[in-house]
Amino acid sequence: MAPNPTRQSTAYSPRVDRALKLAAIVHRRQQRRGTRVPYVMHPVQVARILECYGYGEDLVIAALLHDVIEDAQPGDEETERAVAETFPPFDLSVSSLEAGAAAIPDETSERLRALIEREFGRRVLALVDAVTEQKRERGGERPWMVRKQEALSALAAHGPSDPDVAALKAADALHNTQSIAQDLGTGGVRIMSRFNAEPHETVWYFRAVADVVRGILGDAPLAHELQGAVDNLATTLLQVYEQARVKLLNEIE
Repeated sequence: MAPNPTRQSTAYSPRVDRALKLAAIVHRRQQRRGTRVPYVMHPVQVARILECYGYGEDLVIAALLHDVIEDAQPGDEETERAVAETFPPFDLSVSSLEAGAAAIPDETSERLRALIEREFGRRVLALVDAVTEQKRERGGERPWMVRKQEALSALAAHGPSDPDVAALKAADALHNTQSIAQDLGTGGVRIMSRFNAEPHETVWYFRAVADVVRGILGDAPLAHELQGAVDNLATTLLQVYEQARVKLLNEIE
C-alpha cells in the first residue's frame, strides 16, 4: 500500500495497543546491544517512523511485532505463560498456519505465529514473516553474514510485489543506523565491539538494504532518509576511527 502523508490517525487503536503489549512481553528481558535501553524501544521507533510517513495500521502493527518471532527463545515457558495470560487461548489452533520461509521451526515461534495471525490477521503475519531472520540452528546461532545475505535475498524477492515489505525493512534499518551513529558520537569506536560484524560489514549491509529499498520504493522520502542515514553512519565511523588513531599516536609518542 502506498503511504498517504495526509492520512489522519485515530487517537487510539485497540489493535496497536494489543500489538505493543505482545512486543513488550516477548522483549521484556531484552536490551539494545551493549546498553541498558529496553529493546522494545526499537520496534516502537520503527512503528513511529512508518506512521509518520503515512503508512497504514497493518504495517505499523507489523513494525511493532517485526522481531517477536525472530527473538523468541525456544521453550521459554515464562514468556509463553505471560503471553497466554494476555492473549488466551495461546495455542496452535489456527488451521491455516504454515511455516514461513524465514520462520524458526520451534514450538514457541510457531505458537507466536499462530497468535499473530489470529489477533492481527494474515496480512500482518505475512509482513512479519517477510523480515524475520532465521537466527538459530541446532548447532547454535547461524553466522551473521549468512543471515544478512538471506535477508537481502528475501527483501529483493518480496519487495517488488509488496512495497510494504521494503518500507518495513527501510524503517528498521533507518532506526538501527541512526542509533549506531548516535552511540558512536557518545561512546566512540568501542561501541562497535557489541556487534557480531566488523564495522565495514555493518556499513556494507545497511548500504545494501538501502540500495534494494531504493530500487523498490524509488524516490519515496523514506528511501531517501535511509540512504542519508547510511551515508551518515559511514562518515561517522570514519571520523571516530580517525579520532581514535590520532589519540593512540599521541599516547605512544
